Amino acid sequence: MEADDSIGQLLSAIDKAGITDNTLIIFSFDNGPENYAYLIDEKFDHWSSYPFRGLKRDTYEGGHRVPMIVRWPNHVQANSKLMN
Repeated sequence: MEADDSIGQLLSAIDKAGITDNTLIIFSFDNGPENYAYLIDEKFDHWSSYPFRGLKRDTYEGGHRVPMIVRWPNHVQANSKLMN
């Protein structure tokens, strides 16, 4: 949730500065949430690797996926797949 908030603030600042169309943003994370994800899920009803199960170092999908988001208006189409 903290990462979501931070990236939201960054994107807002770029939009506000009027440089959105000239700014390539690449955001990537390491694999899976840490073991405190269970506490966050309990407290905020938020499972960060949803819909997958698992945490870092698990053999489950949630422990191995590495999300990546790219934003570059007029160059990278929204919801496009960059890699197969």
